[in-house]
Amino acid sequence: MRAEKIREIEELTIAERAESLPILEVICDKCSITVPQLFASTKFAQEVTGRIVTVRIFQKQGFGPVKIGRIINRDHTTVMHHQDVFQRLWSAYDQEEPEDEASQAHKIYLRSLQIIPVYLVTRKELIIQNLIAPPRGKQRLETISPLA
Repeated sequence: MRAEKIREIEELTIAERAESLPILEVICDKCSITVPQLFASTKFAQEVTGRIVTVRIFQKQGFGPVKIGRIINRDHTTVMHHQDVFQRLWSAYDQEEPEDEASQAHKIYLRSLQIIPVYLVTRKELIIQNLIAPPRGKQRLETISPLA
């Protein structure tokens, strides 16, 4: 019984990845990595950037942490951590310029990670290729300069 359940989950994961492959290929292209690197357990900056961008893209498409985790070969808690990291980075881009030097240095460091600009460029490309739905409301497709 347990072996059948594991096989069923593995087949579901393979199907979800195959269905998501065009989106994953665009994300990997924008992050300068391969799809297997996206699934790997390494923690190189470009690969982690790719995973965080992937989590955000699929989250905005209505996928939950468990399903996203199955797609990128990660536990749902890792997906939730990536969502939290993205939110912190997004708020750092969204803020006014900090007044003290330590806050400015931290903001420059966060911007140097390039996750938000990569996400915006990737999202725009996915919309152009009709792989994801365009944003609704006030959201825009423009990119943010890394050090703007």
